Amino acid sequence: MPVLPRGYNTATFDDVDEGVDTVSAVPATLFGYTIANSAAAASYILFYDATAPTVGTTEAKLVIGVATVSGASQEFVGGITFSTAITVASVTSPEGNTGSAANDVSVSAVYLPGTQRSG
Repeated sequence: MPVLPRGYNTATFDDVDEGVDTVSAVPATLFGYTIANSAAAASYILFYDATAPTVGTTEAKLVIGVATVSGASQEFVGGITFSTAITVASVTSPEGNTGSAANDVSVSAVYLPGTQRSG
């Protein structure tokens, strides 16, 4: 994860699955993530622009596929604006609702509350 100026918030979840975790309960801008997948299968991490999405039904704003026993990290220089909230879940197929196994997927997100973008 890149080193960001002070003022950015982070949210870290050690057990992401089909139970939705809240990164930000208010509108926010996502500036990056780091994901670790220790599962013996690929996992799909879903970022939603919603406070209470239904996994497998609500369309995700961002879907990240992470290979078996692997990880992913991405910085968004201009940020991605979420107009309602930022929530995250992890499933075993891109549009499914079967959650990743317990303790297999962890996610850290860097964000700023509000819909502003950095300069």
